[in-house]
Amino acid sequence: MHLLKVGDLDEVLQLARRTLDACGLQDWEVSCDHARRRAGACHFGEKRISFSRYLLPLYDAAAAREVVLHEVAHAQVGSRAGHGRRWQQAVKALGGRAQRTVASDAPSLPAPWIGICKAGHRVERFRTPTRVLACSKCSRDFHIENIFTWTYQGGTPRHHPAYLRELRKIRRGI
Repeated sequence: MHLLKVGDLDEVLQLARRTLDACGLQDWEVSCDHARRRAGACHFGEKRISFSRYLLPLYDAAAAREVVLHEVAHAQVGSRAGHGRRWQQAVKALGGRAQRTVASDAPSLPAPWIGICKAGHRVERFRTPTRVLACSKCSRDFHIENIFTWTYQGGTPRHHPAYLRELRKIRRGI
């Protein structure tokens, strides 16, 4: 299993371009984006498919190819097809497996923000929390005792001002 090297991201983009062209989608663009949770996306309104500059280099060549075929098939069948039969047929026609998502054991990036509730349930965020969140596993309703305690990169966080304002309001309401 060979992992993509940073320079191989260009190869992924070239594969996407060649595949789009072969499907008659020359008017579609290919780009990289800053996604950290999803490997690829199909932007129908813009006629563009994009790939994560962070995740794709973590995948082996076969997994990266599957992501390309997944997004090209979306471009082929249109936004209404979702991951239904038409999309599955399109992926298979391109030589892919027609899996809705990458494997659960696929490489991922660690999120810098980790929230832990009193019961030990964990959530991860890539962006600074700007709202106070309570654990939905502990209760479907918001309860102050289920508010997540946050760390940032394993240490004490500097919370967003909006988060701190909301937290003060919630605590005053006790």
